[in-house]
Amino acid sequence: MSSPVVLDEDREMGDLTVFPGVLEIVSLVGRLCRRPRFGDQADALDSRGRRAQRGLPLVCLVRSPRHAGLLGGLARRMAHARPSRVPHCLVRLRTDSGTGDFPGSDAQKVREILAHAAARLGSSRNATGGRIRFRRFGLLDWLMSQDLGETEATRRDSELRNRLRRRDVVQRFDDAITSAGQQVPDLPGWWRFLAVLFRALPPLLFVLRVSGRLPVGAQYRWFLRQPHLTPEVPGGFIGFAERLTAGSDGWHQEDPEQVARLLTNAFLEDLRRAWRFSWWRGRPRRMTYTILFLDNITPENGGYALLQLINSVRNEVGHFDPLLLISAGERLPPEGPDLVIENRSVYSAPNATSAYDVWRDSLRDLRRARSDTAWYLRFSVSDFEGSDRQRDDLRQQVDGLRASAFRVARPPWWGRRGVVPVGTMLALLAMLATVTISYVRWSNEHCGSGWGRPPAGSTLIRVDGQCIGITDGSYSFDPSLANVTEIIRSQNQQTEKRFQDDPSHAYFTVVDLQALTPFTPGAGLAAERESLEGAAVFQAQTLQDPSLPLVRLLIGNAGIDMSHGRIVAEQLRDLPTSAAPLVGVIGLDHSTRATDETVLALANGGLPVVAASLSEDQLADSNPMYYQVSPQNKREAAVAAAFAAELLKSGQITRPEVRVFSPDNPEDTYAQNLTDQVVTAFKQINFDIEERKFAPSTMPASKIKPGILYPLQNGKNTCGYPGLVYYAGDGIPDFNAFLGGVRQCATPPTVLADDDVTRYVADTRTRELNQTVPFWYASFATTPTTTPRAAEFYHNLHALFPREQDRGADPSLDGHAALTYDALQTLRAAVGHLRLGDTSIPITPGTVWREISSIRSSPPSRANPNPNNNAVQGITGLIDFGATGGNLHYPANKQISILQVRQGAVDIGGHPFFCGPPGEPGQADHCPLEQTAAP
Repeated sequence: MSSPVVLDEDREMGDLTVFPGVLEIVSLVGRLCRRPRFGDQADALDSRGRRAQRGLPLVCLVRSPRHAGLLGGLARRMAHARPSRVPHCLVRLRTDSGTGDFPGSDAQKVREILAHAAARLGSSRNATGGRIRFRRFGLLDWLMSQDLGETEATRRDSELRNRLRRRDVVQRFDDAITSAGQQVPDLPGWWRFLAVLFRALPPLLFVLRVSGRLPVGAQYRWFLRQPHLTPEVPGGFIGFAERLTAGSDGWHQEDPEQVARLLTNAFLEDLRRAWRFSWWRGRPRRMTYTILFLDNITPENGGYALLQLINSVRNEVGHFDPLLLISAGERLPPEGPDLVIENRSVYSAPNATSAYDVWRDSLRDLRRARSDTAWYLRFSVSDFEGSDRQRDDLRQQVDGLRASAFRVARPPWWGRRGVVPVGTMLALLAMLATVTISYVRWSNEHCGSGWGRPPAGSTLIRVDGQCIGITDGSYSFDPSLANVTEIIRSQNQQTEKRFQDDPSHAYFTVVDLQALTPFTPGAGLAAERESLEGAAVFQAQTLQDPSLPLVRLLIGNAGIDMSHGRIVAEQLRDLPTSAAPLVGVIGLDHSTRATDETVLALANGGLPVVAASLSEDQLADSNPMYYQVSPQNKREAAVAAAFAAELLKSGQITRPEVRVFSPDNPEDTYAQNLTDQVVTAFKQINFDIEERKFAPSTMPASKIKPGILYPLQNGKNTCGYPGLVYYAGDGIPDFNAFLGGVRQCATPPTVLADDDVTRYVADTRTRELNQTVPFWYASFATTPTTTPRAAEFYHNLHALFPREQDRGADPSLDGHAALTYDALQTLRAAVGHLRLGDTSIPITPGTVWREISSIRSSPPSRANPNPNNNAVQGITGLIDFGATGGNLHYPANKQISILQVRQGAVDIGGHPFFCGPPGEPGQADHCPLEQTAAP
């Protein structure tokens, strides 16, 4: 098969012809090849981000034979650019190449085209900013020309290794050492040993390079990580390289399309590496991209195949490459000669700028869809049909382009030759000069992990890379918490001063203990932040009202999923005594096995716990030191079943069926308990139940059981489900991934999620990404308009944290701020009981725990027709630990609302479904009630 590349005519020859839109095409090519400067917002092409972050199109010019010199004229303009040539090459293809079935014959054609382009682009003419080295493509092309057919099968591995070593740059050092050893006389003793050791370094270095385990062997390592031809088979670079040789067992036995993709990706990867700003080499920053002019493309000569391959590789790999490919031919790629030019995806040359804008705006969606023409930007070049005067005017403008040199911006001062090494050296010296002074400050601000003492009021240590322990607000565990922790620190100082001025005030300490380490860096802690904000509003109220006890608020981090809660419990036992005794712990989000162990450790230390958002049944049923202000999972499941019955009655679901999704994680005791209660509740209303487990998003694939899918795949499998889909799992990140699968449904199901999804709802940015799938979720909160007490609380919250209102979402919709406020109200009520009467009982954890149990309403009886009512009217509803006549550790008949999210926003027009205590106005019919004891 003849070569598709015409070598004898491959010169930058040709001239710009006159046709409608020639000026626009030249202008567009000039703008596309310019690399934007950092911070440059003037370029209209980069108004939505730097072009390097979006990609360069495959510009396809469909022209008649009359305009055969078009690419030559453009190439000449790039060659005469000022102050230096734009790196480019012109490759003209034969139009009489043999035919072959794609991609088998085209793989060799693409290889020859790219090899010719690499040789031209890597020449000294294109060395502005440093020579372009095609190390990966060159190695691949070399391997594809190595024939091991005459070598025994058992020796092919060693033969290929020897050839690679002779080709590798390490061989130069080996030759130099050998030459030096021949000129230096024999050395005695240790010198001879060192010489032998030094002689062994090049072979060892080559072994390490070809293994792909060292940065010095980057080209070998790249082959083992690229996505084509399954490089892990048979294992190691040598085995993969043997598959790429030219013998009968070589690359001809591989999938030809994958071979062609590997060639294309290697070529583009070399360009990516060449365009990286090399700080340590001191090369100037390249101010243009490289251009490949590809002329006379047809389906037979490999031109169309190369365009298709670049389009596919860019879609698959997703990395930016600095290649601007401009092709020309007499037919329209990639469909073939039968497609008419009037196709709307082909633009006329005069509309070049606006066509690029349309392509740029649609690129992201086309890439996501893996479109076969995502990167194509096609223009038709037609003959000039105007008057002679118009032709002469246009010719004068084209002649002006020929005479004027294309101008390229100079690199910024920091990107010029020699500036970077000097600047880097000065920066290193400045860094070394300041690191000792800043280290003490850094260590104090980062868990006290270095010299010096930790901040006052803190017991912080670093465990498994996480900052674990207690702080008074002097340390912020995450940037998203910086504002609220600073306010709490300031209010703690004001509270201490207030107590010093008037020691007669009741003064106590409470710890808000949560999981304040995000799952991934930068992940949101919206729910945790709002919980701290609710605590800060409570503390601010005590400063404003002299009749209220003063509260010193400490912030605790137990790590991801409360995994280090026992460490914090031990720290609280040894917390130094102060004028404000520690009376209890609030918070404790994430119902996991680690949370259960944390509650037990706190109880063993004699500290009562009032959880804000936990709803797991066994915590309140089995631990006497534990209380919660949220309803139990049993009640939440009963309300969900009642709501499902209403959905079936109204026709929003068509069958009495429920599919329950829960994580396959034995450590998630909350999800296990809730799932059991949901199954029980839906059986009581005669719903058919199907349970499905999903693998948590953070679980490695190697640990997933057979048949268990990630949340995304489970979401896809709910399409068209006629019953109710109930989600019982984490809000972030699993529910977000679950909705991502549901969004792909043409007919999405009706989704009801548990109360933990409020973490997802609280994260406004994440929630608003879902604009298409509505869903319901259970909330333990109340809206500001429900009661005057709630209105006052949210008014104070927005006054103290105005950014919460600016976020465009109401924190009441997830309830974490209000629930934390109510947990503190419970402790304050217990402390207040100790100050009643003539005798002031000491404020201790034990006395406060005893008084918490008295927060209850007693039903009237014959012996006591007017009993005391110590129940607390909280923001989220009535907190009554004796509503059923027993000694509960959770508020009976606590209100639960089921809200809906539509188009990324929560429906705040009112509660679509609400259940509360008996007689509560506004609640739905047939609400389940926890049994109340008879008077």
